[in-house]
Amino acid sequence: MKTSFNLALRFFQIAVLVCGVTGFALAQSSNSEVNGTVKDATGAVIPGVTIHLIDVATNTETTTTSSNEGSFVFANVRAGLYRIVAEHTGFSKKEIQDVKVDVGVPFTVNIDLAAGAVQETVTVSASDVAAPINITNAELSATVQTQQINDLPLNGRNPLDLAGLQPGVAAGGASNRDATINGLRGTFSNLTWDGININDNFIRTDSLFGAAAPSVPGVAEFTLVTQNAGPGDGLGVAQVKLVTPRGGSDFHGSLWEYHRNDAFDANSFFNNANGLPKPKLIRNQFGFGVGGPFVLPRFGEGGPATFGRNKLFFYGYYEGTRERTDEEVERTTLTGPARSGLFTYQAANGTLQTVNLLTLGGMGLDPITQELIGLTPLPNDLTGGDTRNFARFRFNSPAGSDDDLWGFRIDLDATSANHFEGVLSRDVLVFPNDTFNDIGEPFPGLPGGGQSPTRTRFSGAWNWIPTATFNNELRGGFFKQRSKFFSDVVHSRGFRVNFPLNAQETAEVFTNPVQNFLQQGRNVDTWEIMDNAGKSWGNHFFRFGGNYRLVLLEPFNAGGTIPTITLGFNDIGTINPLDPAQFPGGIGTTDFTNATNILALLTGSQRRLEETFNAASATSGFLRNQINIQNYRYWNIGPYVGDTWRFRDNLTLNFGLRWEFVSVPKEENGLLALPIGTGLDVLTTNAEIGAASGGGRPLYNNDWNNFAPSFSFAWDPFRDGKTSVRGGYGISYVIDNNITTINNAASRGFTRDIQLDDLEGTLSSGVQTIPVPAFVMPFRIRDVFENEDPFSALFTIDPDLKTPYVQQWNFGIQREILRDTIAEVRYVGNRGIKLTRGVDINQQRIFNGGFFADFQRARFNLFNCPQSLPTSQRINPTATQCPNRQALQVLPGFGAFAFNQGTFQTALRQGEVARALDFYISNKSFFFADFGGGDFGATQLLSTYLANPNTYVADYIGNGSWSNYHGLQAEVRRRLSHGFDFQANYTWSKSLTDFEGSQTNFSGLLDLTLGDVVEKRRGVNDLTHIFKANAGYELPFGPGKQWLNSGAMSKVFGGIKLTGIFVAQSGRPISFISGRGTLNRTGRSTINTVNSNLTIEELQRMTGLFFDPNSSRPVLFDPALINALRNDTSPLRNQNGFLSNPEPGTVGNLQLTPVSGPGLWNFDMGFIKRTPITETVNIEFRMEAFNVFNKTNFFITAAQLNQNVNNPTTQPFGEITQTYDPRILQFALKLNF
Repeated sequence: MKTSFNLALRFFQIAVLVCGVTGFALAQSSNSEVNGTVKDATGAVIPGVTIHLIDVATNTETTTTSSNEGSFVFANVRAGLYRIVAEHTGFSKKEIQDVKVDVGVPFTVNIDLAAGAVQETVTVSASDVAAPINITNAELSATVQTQQINDLPLNGRNPLDLAGLQPGVAAGGASNRDATINGLRGTFSNLTWDGININDNFIRTDSLFGAAAPSVPGVAEFTLVTQNAGPGDGLGVAQVKLVTPRGGSDFHGSLWEYHRNDAFDANSFFNNANGLPKPKLIRNQFGFGVGGPFVLPRFGEGGPATFGRNKLFFYGYYEGTRERTDEEVERTTLTGPARSGLFTYQAANGTLQTVNLLTLGGMGLDPITQELIGLTPLPNDLTGGDTRNFARFRFNSPAGSDDDLWGFRIDLDATSANHFEGVLSRDVLVFPNDTFNDIGEPFPGLPGGGQSPTRTRFSGAWNWIPTATFNNELRGGFFKQRSKFFSDVVHSRGFRVNFPLNAQETAEVFTNPVQNFLQQGRNVDTWEIMDNAGKSWGNHFFRFGGNYRLVLLEPFNAGGTIPTITLGFNDIGTINPLDPAQFPGGIGTTDFTNATNILALLTGSQRRLEETFNAASATSGFLRNQINIQNYRYWNIGPYVGDTWRFRDNLTLNFGLRWEFVSVPKEENGLLALPIGTGLDVLTTNAEIGAASGGGRPLYNNDWNNFAPSFSFAWDPFRDGKTSVRGGYGISYVIDNNITTINNAASRGFTRDIQLDDLEGTLSSGVQTIPVPAFVMPFRIRDVFENEDPFSALFTIDPDLKTPYVQQWNFGIQREILRDTIAEVRYVGNRGIKLTRGVDINQQRIFNGGFFADFQRARFNLFNCPQSLPTSQRINPTATQCPNRQALQVLPGFGAFAFNQGTFQTALRQGEVARALDFYISNKSFFFADFGGGDFGATQLLSTYLANPNTYVADYIGNGSWSNYHGLQAEVRRRLSHGFDFQANYTWSKSLTDFEGSQTNFSGLLDLTLGDVVEKRRGVNDLTHIFKANAGYELPFGPGKQWLNSGAMSKVFGGIKLTGIFVAQSGRPISFISGRGTLNRTGRSTINTVNSNLTIEELQRMTGLFFDPNSSRPVLFDPALINALRNDTSPLRNQNGFLSNPEPGTVGNLQLTPVSGPGLWNFDMGFIKRTPITETVNIEFRMEAFNVFNKTNFFITAAQLNQNVNNPTTQPFGEITQTYDPRILQFALKLNF
């Protein structure tokens, strides 16, 4: 039996060796290396020295021999604490203790041997012979140590939160999850746990989101490489490498209970201001972790011997989290008078006027919407909305969850040459009221939605050391993610209702009491195998190997499968009965829009009906109520080779080359469709759309030319091991949300969104049924545009779509300034190239056919002809009605309804020429002769105004985006020594891009010709200045310490440790947006800025944190600026002296992101008291205070980064509505043994 096992093992070893040598073996190891040079007292190198690397935890020993050049390397070393012993005939043996090897970070120790007898042993600490600097390569990395993970205050116990403390990591949002690392997109991070990828490989937008739910007991330490990772690390620029704790020769473990209770917390700023109680929070996190030798009895011949003694080790853990909490939620509801139709507005003379909208409109209340409105409470916060007719309702929504996480690791040191490990973990979360994704209860007690993800991972590895100069690790595993977002709402009416939408149609103006979310989710399996080999040869250490990753994804989405009625007026069927002339004293545009929305809601006026139909298979046709499901798969392979060359004893050069291939994703069932043809040409024709992927044509061509070279150097100019001058350059290829981008672009052929815009009537008068559309494949896009969807989207993908990549470079100096303390200053730069972006090339041509000139004439008439005329007649009056009129030459050609529609009139009044044209195009059957408009007197042709008149939009996925980053990073870091560790860093940086990236990677251009002139902006987390620090200090009292080391006082004051985290940073970039469709349609004008009479410096002085003198509420801008804009009711808001909307046919002259919002500073603190019970057992009490000084830091949400000067009701200009957490206390009790 033993012989058979050895033969099988030898065969496997040979196979792996062949794989490694040929490079076919497939690398992103969480292991590291220990290297150095051995010299004698004269500085001469000593070859043939026997060097032992001894694992302190398990006493496992690995041996190598120094080369002819005196160098040695131990490769694939697991993170942990080691001893190094060097011995050679004629020299005293030398033992170096406390050698701490970090995850993925090389440890260099140069050994000096003194002449003497081998029996003599010289013992020193690693601190005496090895400074904590990197003299091997230019990789920018930081290791978060075990004591930091265990001791620093962590609210939620997610170790990845500590990654935000590293230089180059900028977190301007609510958490570190969506932080930016050296200015790059969040998709460019590669997260691994025990070597296996744990990214969310469906939605890869968050740079520090470990989808496998890492927690403190499951992570021994982790290393964050922010830039210039070695060739063995692929599919990302930033590399986050977590490792599971491992057991040792002795049993060690902990039992714990962490507790948070709102009784100890401070209330939030806005809750205090509104008289609301503190949100409820009771959180208990409890569990255990234990590790040690794993000894199994072995029965049979020879008696009850044991198997595994000093060879088999285990570590296991469990952590349960029970959280019962409230989340502050903000809604918008109608006031009491508004619910009965009474509307109050500010007239042109400044007085308040009240009218009955139902009377003005000649309409009655709808019983269905009255029932819905009755489910909404009255406002309790009059600082938002227009405060007269609708305002905010704030409440604390229960957001409790149950989470269970467990894991197990086993290590087998079978022989000195063969080491095995296996890790398995699983996390199950139940979150019944998901306020995080805003799918929970809309109002207290009403049903909503939640999520229930399950995450399982496995990693197994075999480390083989056949000779002293060769090492190989084979690793494989999987990560399975099951994410389901569900809804508890029953839509008994058979349809859903959308309350009136804002101008951008991105949100409801008033909060709907029915949660319209429908279930969705994804099942994602990531399988991975990798091989990393290393060969020492003279002054060279060669690395080679690679990885293979297979990703299987099954996204599912029921969105749209229940019909949805959007309330409002559509200008064709249910026409707005209100006219500004009906309002005594005159009414401003914003107030008139609010009145229109309220009337539509009260009367249940139907504006739009939508329903989504999906195919269940390639042959099923469209089915009603069929959930949309795809089955994607893609894979990548990344072989690499690298050489670390000790060119001189004080100069190391690193050369690397990696080839990264990412396959074209494939939908297994063929449920994708793209235009037949290639390139941009298909977007300018009545394209034929046919099935793609599956067994058909690929979505695009494979990109084979992805070679990623790297070079770096590390130079010790003084040859004392205390200084390192480092620099490097490299290329990294990345995955840029490939699946969600494709899913958005190519799933439309087997999904059909039917939209009816010319509805008439109210909800109570009945909702029509949309017939199931006929399934035709292939089909022509015009058939959809003309007969089914007025907003049809023709998507194509660049047939030569490239894998995006990043060029990166850095140069810096490290110096040990005190024992165990280093300082580093470095310049860091990178540029993202060929980044993915989808754009719409079917921009409305407002200057064609004389449309723009005639729009200007109509606008002149609107403002200069007698105001007593009805608006439609004032636009196109006769010479008798308006003698100084400008006769229209083009607009009458749009037919009988050209001038009497509210949307067109509003666009004319506000100078939104593209919005006016878009209105005509959106309702083409009334306004264009070639789409049936001839029946209404239209003579215009759509081909005049669209490059492709066969579709509404023509979207193109390509490599047209970019980013760049330049930063100065400085850091002081002290490794744990004498009970004190410390890290502080400062980053001064700037990041620019034309697009941040998103789930779909689609962002239409404001204009096809202006390019970066209007698209260039600072990154969303471009925080100019960031200072961060963390520290832990054991007080010098108690046994073995300097003071009070005996007696009763020793027990009282001994074992105390203080910890802290401090962060101070600049604010996030702010843009001033008009959102006006002055050059392109409104949907493409979300970044259309304003014209400014202020310099950037003046605008910055008016931006920050201010308080409204009337309400004492915080605002983002000087109240003088806010009030000036609020009181400016002119159509272009150009009478305030500060900012104004752009003129027709132009865009704003103010650049994007010109100023920064308010910054923040925060201090978290921890107190730990460990009291010994026996020599090996202690009880630990800890108290942690987050935001210990209860500093109110106001939070600018992502939506508030674009400040719309036109005061949309959903987000008033300058308003601040959220804060970061107030002071929070957490207590814990642990039993350590």
